[in-house]
Amino acid sequence: MDPSITAQVATITKRLNTAVDVKPLPRVLVSDSDAYTVASLPGGWVVVSAKMVTLLGANPDALAGILAHEYAHVEDNDALKQMTGAMGADTMVSLTIQGKYTEASNVAVQLMNFSHNMDDEEKADTEGVRIASSAGYDPKGILTAINTLEAVTPLSDAQWLAVHPVNAKRLRMLAGDVAVYAADQQKK
Repeated sequence: MDPSITAQVATITKRLNTAVDVKPLPRVLVSDSDAYTVASLPGGWVVVSAKMVTLLGANPDALAGILAHEYAHVEDNDALKQMTGAMGADTMVSLTIQGKYTEASNVAVQLMNFSHNMDDEEKADTEGVRIASSAGYDPKGILTAINTLEAVTPLSDAQWLAVHPVNAKRLRMLAGDVAVYAADQQKK
């Protein structure tokens, strides 16, 4: 993998880490997936594809916006809630106690293909804008990222949009969040 890709991600995550109130800090991995994807996983992991970094990397605010959205999912333990909901808490505890981490991690990877519920997405949007803005990034970055992903051809490659459904209501709410934090940045 091109070291400049991981360096870009490291630079952004270092700044994002200053704006979150979660311990341990999210751990970000760059994958060599051939899809435009970024996802949060149980245990504080965020996985972003090199293809996504390449697409958004020319605009650090866009990449920071989409990573900050996933950081918000980490802060709220959304992936763990989703996993335990999908498998049931009993099964997860049983697999962990039996030392069957491979089975549990396989389920985590499968969860990358499922959507969070819209309440989780809207909350992650708001918190992601706050995180990106607090880290010094332009809060409009997430909107730029979404517009860039929507312009990708073929759209089926934009896996992030497939599992993070974007509709008119969500975009209006997100634009409102962006306006609040953009105004705060201008006052500073």
